[in-house]
Amino acid sequence: MSVFQPVNPMPFLQSLINNLVVVRLKWGQEYKGILVSTDQYMNVQIAKAEEFQDGNSVGVLPGELLIRCNNILYVREIVKASTAATPQAAPIAGEGVQQGSPDSEDEQMEEGEQNP
Repeated sequence: MSVFQPVNPMPFLQSLINNLVVVRLKWGQEYKGILVSTDQYMNVQIAKAEEFQDGNSVGVLPGELLIRCNNILYVREIVKASTAATPQAAPIAGEGVQQGSPDSEDEQMEEGEQNP
């Protein structure tokens, strides 16, 4: 017989920060956007949110959206098909980085190079 083990959802929500998610409300609406933050009550803040009702887009909401936790039915991550279908291997240390070239935009700016 299997024993029910409750799972803490906070680490899951924290792992989704800065990723594209869908939040479905108890009332049927869905919001698709980038998860900006979550708090200890599991309220969520979404940027660039697009609202869907019955699978049809209602429109993109300006600014950011705060959804109170007691209205949420579920939260799931949107995985892009191209990355899921073709997983890429992690680069070998030092591979893909040119010797002597700056690694970040900050280093480029420090060296006096201008962004194109």
